[in-house]
Parts: sequence; C-alpha cells; structure tokens
Amino acid sequence: MNYILIAIGGASGAITRYSIHRLTIYFGIENLAGTFFVNISGSFLLGILISISSIKLNLSNSMKDAITIGFIGSYT
Repeated sequence: MNYILIAIGGASGAITRYSIHRLTIYFGIENLAGTFFVNISGSFLLGILISISSIKLNLSNSMKDAITIGFIGSYT
C-alpha cells in the first residue's frame, strides 16, 4: 500500500510541476525562473510539513511518505 501512495503522490507532484512550467511559458517568464520557483517552494513546503507534522498533524507514516517522498520529491 505504501508504494501505491508514493506513486500517487509522485504523479501528483509531476503534474503540478508540469503545470507550473506551462504557466511560466504562458506568462513569458524565463524557464530558469520557473525551475528556481519550483525548487524553492518545494523545499519550503518540505520544511513546513516536517516541522508541523512533528507537532500538530497526526499523519500516518505511509501518508508522510506519500507527501514527502512522492509529491514533494517529484515536484522538486
């Protein structure tokens, strides 16, 4: 089950990254700026998620893996 959740998170992260890439092309922003934005925002999200999940969120280990390894891993 853990592999399936990570795969779903990975697919979602890849789709999100592609969507942001398409938005940067639409608005005429340089390609490197889009990559920079995705990498910075992904790192920021990972830091926020790890710090909040240890204090307030009651996520299972499988869900944490799906979000961190799957979604954020493929997003960045």
